[in-house]
Order: sequence, then C-alpha cells, then structure tokens
Amino acid sequence: MSATTHTFPASIQDGHIIANIGKGSYVIDTGSPFSMGNGSVFIGEQTFPLQKASGFGVNIEELAELSGLVNISGLLGMNIMINYDVTFTRNSIAFREEPLGEVEETDKILVLPIISQISGIPVVSLTIAGAKRRIFFDTGAKISYLSDEFLVGESAGLVVDFYPTMGKFTTETYEIDITIGKKSPSQLQMIFGRLPQALTPLLIMGDAKGIIGSHLLDHFDITLCSRDKKLILEKTN
Repeated sequence: MSATTHTFPASIQDGHIIANIGKGSYVIDTGSPFSMGNGSVFIGEQTFPLQKASGFGVNIEELAELSGLVNISGLLGMNIMINYDVTFTRNSIAFREEPLGEVEETDKILVLPIISQISGIPVVSLTIAGAKRRIFFDTGAKISYLSDEFLVGESAGLVVDFYPTMGKFTTETYEIDITIGKKSPSQLQMIFGRLPQALTPLLIMGDAKGIIGSHLLDHFDITLCSRDKKLILEKTN
C-alpha cells in the first residue's frame, strides 16, 4: 500500500523555509514547540488550529516585522510536524502520514539518531573539534550557532539575526569544519555564529553545544522522522 504524502511548494527566504500550504505561506520551524498564526492550517484531512501568539507573546505580524518576511500567514512548529515524517528540500516540503520505517545508510544517505527531543525540538550528534557534540536541529535559524569554545580562526563576517524575546542582533560568524554521519561521513565547512549571552540558556536547556539551521539544505535533502527518532540526510551535491 502506498504511503499518504502531502507535498507543498516551498522556498528559502533570507535563510527561512517558507511553505505555501493552501492559501497561506508558513514559516517552517523545527526549533519552535508550537505553531501560531490566524485561523487553521490544513494538511490532508487534518485541521490544525493555530494559536494567535507564541509562548513568548509574539504574534505573526510581529514575527514578520522582526524577520523582514512579507506576507506570511503563520509559523508551523513541532506540535504539528511531530505527527508526520517531514521531508524538506529547497523547493518543497512533504508531510508523510505513515512512518518511513528502516532506512539504510549508504554513501549518499546519512541517518542520524535523534538523541533527545526538548519540547519536541530534535537534538542530534555531530562531530565538531574531534568529538561528538549535541546540536539542536532548528530550521527556524537562518544561520547556525556554536558555543564560544568552538568559534576559532578568522571572522567570516557579521550577520544580522533576531530572536523573538530580544529582537534583532548582530553576530560574528566563523567557518567551522564539521563531520556528519558514521558509515560514509560527510565533512563540511559551514558558517556558524556566536549566540548573544542572553540566549546561551537555550543551549544549556538541551545540554547542547550548538544549533544547526536551514543552511543544511545547501548540502542535503532532509527528512525529519520524529516518531522513529531519526534525521535522514540525502546528499544533493
């Protein structure tokens, strides 16, 4: 029996995944435990009511102003995505109703266990500076972040980002080597920023050393299997 999958067009706007679902445009944010917006979002036969504001008291209009994203209808967080296997590419998002099941790691497909879920937000393990580190997978992050001790070398430049509780901020970025996967590991250089001091408790909450964001789509198509607790990365280059 074929799987039931609901696929929608998507795009990357200033580092954020925007999916066009029905008549609305939604920010896809695996780093948010909740979803918000006006009205409801419909995925197949399922209806998901959206709360007016986030747990931080920020509504979708305020999020649009902070992020610079225009014409967004809402934000889809993990309370919705945890019900599906969700596949992200640079131009689509697919919600699969049935669990994908076992996936074998190959030279093109990497399978990362989700070692923890903090309020539904997935944590995986990546090799940084020669050792395994706990890292949040957060598609709502326009750039990735690491703890200060891993940010070494020359600056790769300044980037303006935002967080709902503190507004916009500027961060120094660095190009850092990371290794992903076990059987056929991928070695990548990725840009990471320095979290403002006020936001470091976010990492402490998950005993994590960093956040990896939507820039992972520069290298992989990604399937988030929350029910089976795995993250599947399929190499695209």
